[in-house]
Order: sequence, then C-alpha cells, then structure tokens
Amino acid sequence: MNFEKKIFYFCRVDGVIIANNVILQNDHTIKGINCINESRWEIRENNLVFLNLNGQVTTKFHIKINLEGKLIFLGSYCDKPTREVHHLLLEKNITETIGLHSALRKIEQKINLKSTDLDNNIFSLSRQVARLERTNRKIKVVFLVHNIATWDSLASVYEMMCKESRIEVIIITIPRRFPGENSFAHEDESHNFFEFKKIPHIRFSKSNINNLQLLKYINPDAVFRQAPWDNDIPEEYSTKSLSFTNLFYVPYYGFNILKKFNIQNNYTNFYSNLDFHKACAQIFCESDMTKKEMSTNNDRGGDNLIVTGHPKLEKLLEAQNNPQWPLSNNQRNKVFKIIWAPHHSFTGSQWLSFGLFTEVYKDMIRWVRLNEEIEMVLKPHPALFSTLIDNKLVLKEELDSFIKEWMLLPNATIIEGGDYGALMAASDMMITDGVSFLAEYSIFWQKPLVFLENKKHAPFNEMGELIKNASYVVHSVEEIQDLVRKICCNKKNDVRLKKREKLFHKLMPFKKGAAKNIVDSVKLYFNLIDVKN
Repeated sequence: MNFEKKIFYFCRVDGVIIANNVILQNDHTIKGINCINESRWEIRENNLVFLNLNGQVTTKFHIKINLEGKLIFLGSYCDKPTREVHHLLLEKNITETIGLHSALRKIEQKINLKSTDLDNNIFSLSRQVARLERTNRKIKVVFLVHNIATWDSLASVYEMMCKESRIEVIIITIPRRFPGENSFAHEDESHNFFEFKKIPHIRFSKSNINNLQLLKYINPDAVFRQAPWDNDIPEEYSTKSLSFTNLFYVPYYGFNILKKFNIQNNYTNFYSNLDFHKACAQIFCESDMTKKEMSTNNDRGGDNLIVTGHPKLEKLLEAQNNPQWPLSNNQRNKVFKIIWAPHHSFTGSQWLSFGLFTEVYKDMIRWVRLNEEIEMVLKPHPALFSTLIDNKLVLKEELDSFIKEWMLLPNATIIEGGDYGALMAASDMMITDGVSFLAEYSIFWQKPLVFLENKKHAPFNEMGELIKNASYVVHSVEEIQDLVRKICCNKKNDVRLKKREKLFHKLMPFKKGAAKNIVDSVKLYFNLIDVKN
C-alpha cells in the first residue's frame, strides 16, 4: 500500500484530534505523532497497524474506506487487554494542510469556532461506528438545558433513563438568549431549578469555546437538545458543533399547527427542515399526523421521525387532577377564570405574525379593571416582553407602567415559567393569539378556547385548521367580552364541544407511556439489550 504524498488526521471517533499532520513514510516510520507508542507502521493481513518501539501492535485499523477519493481507516487503540479506544485515520489534501492547521490552532485559542473544517461525512461515519460499538454496553446521554420553562418535555424521559442500568445520564445547564436579547444569560434559572429539585447537573454558565472540548471529553453517545434554534444558544452547542455525537429531539411544544415557521414563500421550513432536524438521529412525534406533516416538508424524508406520544402533553393531561389558580377572591366560585396568553411574533417581523398584544393590551386592562366578575392571568410567551422592547413596539416606560398597573388589580396577575398545566386545569377559558397554547389548550376540550386572530399570521397545517375550527375565532376585545357574557349567562350553546372532544382523541393517540416509548427507541437505536435493572 502506497502512502506517498498522503497526509492524515489521527483522531478519536468522538472528533477529538490527536495529531493534525500524520505522514506514513516509506521507511515505515510515522511522522507527526509525538508518542513513542505510535512509532512505526506496517501492513499485516491486509490491515494497517501501528507499532511501538518494542514492535508491539498498539493500533489496528480493521476497516478501510475510500470516500470521495480520500482514504479513511477505522481502528482500535488498545493499551490494556480490556480497554479499547476507537480511532480514525483520515486523509486530507496536502494543499489544505497549512490552512487547516491554522484553523485548528484558532479553535484552541478560542478565536473562531466556525473554522472547523472536518468533513461532515466523516463525522457521520464515526457516529455510526460509536453507535454500533455500544451493543451490550452502557451508553452516556447528555441533556443540554437552556430553557427551564420547557423542561416538561424532557423531565419524564430523564427520570426514566436514570432507572436504566445501561444508561448514564448527565444534565448540563447552558445560557441562552431569546429574540430581543443581545447576550447569553439565564443559566442560573435552570441551575436554581435543579438545585431546588436536588437533581445533579453540570454548569456551563458562560459561553466559552472550551466547553465544547469538555463536552467531547465527556464523550456522550447521545445529546438531547431542547430546541432546533441555533441562534438561541452559544455556538459551541450548535448543530454543527455537535456533529461528533448523535442528536435526539423531543419538541418543546406539544403540537405543531403550522405549515411553516414563517410567512414568506420559498423560505427554509423552520418547523421541520433546519439543519438540526436533518442532523437528528431521532425526532419524537406525538402522532402520525405530525410525522406525516414533518416528513412531507423535510429534505431527508422523515426516516428519523418516531411516533411515541409526548411527555409534555401527558403531564398537561394529568394536571386536570390538580387544578391551581393563583388569584384568591372572596367570591372565587362565582368569578370566571380566564388565561390570556399573548404570543411574541408580530406583523412586519417576516416570521409568524400571530401576536396582537400591541393592538389589544390597553383594551384588555380596561376590561379587567371594570369587571370584577372575571379574573385574568396574563401568561406571556417567555420572549414577549423582550421582543416588544427590542423592536420598539412599546416603549419600556409604557410596558413597565402596564405591568405595574396590571399587577395592582385585585383580579389580575402575571404568571411566567414552564409549569402551567395546573393553571390551565383551573381556568374556565383561554384567550390566545397563538401558537403553542392554541394547540395545547385543546387537551382541555371541555373549556372554551378563544383564538384572537391576526389575519396576517403564517398559514395553519391540517392540524391547525382543525383546532381553529373547534375554537371561537375573534378579532377584537369587544368580541371577546360579548362571548364571555353569553357563556356566563348560559346563552352560548358551545356547539364546538363535540368537535373539541373528537379532535382531542385525534391529537393524542397516546394518553400515557410517551417517556417509556422514547427511552425504548433510544435503546433500540444503540442496540441495547433489555436487562433487569
């Protein structure tokens, strides 16, 4: 085998580079590896092997692949009879040596994460090797948590994995930024939550390129990320940066009800066709309807979509047994309890264009102030207030004044955070301009759902149209007030009730067992054999 004029990377299958410029010289010495354990190379039984100074085989490459004209060798380094570390030898072009070496040095100097230039096909191949080698062994699963408000989608999966003898589970809290924020922060919110729950976790509290290397040292077989939005988290946890491992995704929202996550034509489908969606080993869907929708709009075709049910929806369903309302009125049983859930996308944003907060918030507070027979909980989207200020839709002083006045009302309050199932269960009605709450409140099919519609919003998919048709569609606060009066006086015959009940069963074919289905799917992916825990 002739290696003349060939230069290689020498790295572990998790992407950690051991040597950048390895040359297998004609005299069978190895240039570029500063390690006495890898001093010579030979061909034995058609396999490339590395030997130490004593002539003992230290690394044996069992597999040779020619990928697009480049040689790839997959093998095992063994320093003890019971310990193997799987390595790759990857050919690169001589002309790229200086440029790539410089790029990797910049990575080490924390200057430019984007300079990583290793072939994605090679990383994909290494992931599959790591997957296959784990048969009958323990796997390591990392949950990257940037938004504790959506932890409900993963909590039961984490808890069930902790009971598995073949799975080691690690939570890592990381910072995030929502639209309207200029810097990464809020890691302390996740940390404080896990501290209160006494759940072990590792803190990556600041954005730091070294964290990516630490994550590689942890060497997870699988990483669960909370959302597909790379812009919301530091770049070291982006889809590209995590290409050394297998990505898994449980959507943070209960249902998707949109054809696409924008209002523009010929634009990337944010819901199902981002690089993140295409890179995931598995994405878990609550129903066949969702799988069909995502498959249709995904360039990959949907081979990584698994129907399992959804843990978050199950938790919302269970909350019906424990309703909790934050307001205490002496005539509590007589008041009509309403949730107002405004979205953070606004007309002109070239995105979803659902939000109507700026058009209605003054009318809403006037209505609540003058009507003691209703109680209203404002449940804003986590990014609502920052988006309003950043886009200068409302002056900060005006928003602060509104919030202060709202909180001083005896029949109004604001609730933020992710655990809202008990709130929904205690309510009599929800008013929302979309998106997630419009879908999730459909679980509480016995209660009226009011859709305050922005006529310029992104189009609904089949599921969204079904939910809309089972809801009360209004376009002003005056229409909402009239609707509430009729319902409270029993003058409104809710003809949508049967529609909502029928829709509920279609939306949730799995009423329980989603977490187990997800864990079983991950175990099957890694060829784990069931054993007694």
